[in-house]
Amino acid sequence: MANDRATTTPPGSAPSGAPTAGAPGATGPGAEIYLDYCTSCHNAKMRSLDQTRFTRVQWKTAIEKMISMGTQLSSDEVPPLLDYLVQTHGAPEDEAKRDNSVR
Repeated sequence: MANDRATTTPPGSAPSGAPTAGAPGATGPGAEIYLDYCTSCHNAKMRSLDQTRFTRVQWKTAIEKMISMGTQLSSDEVPPLLDYLVQTHGAPEDEAKRDNSVR
């Protein structure tokens, strides 16, 4: 996952213009994957995810769509990214319970 952002941005810190809502101080592999692959397009200046609340199934579908559009995620990176997105931008609990079995 080495890229310019990973070497210039401390782990767990969002690059300039990256989303801030829903992930204060978030760390771990999912947060790092999000910073490495998602914030170049999804940041506070364009296509922000700050107001997005998806279920696990919806986030899995969104990740698959981004991969089909050229995002270079490995199959090992998808589960931690999915967990991170559900944790920080998940749908209300009643909706999420229906989709909880998707991994």
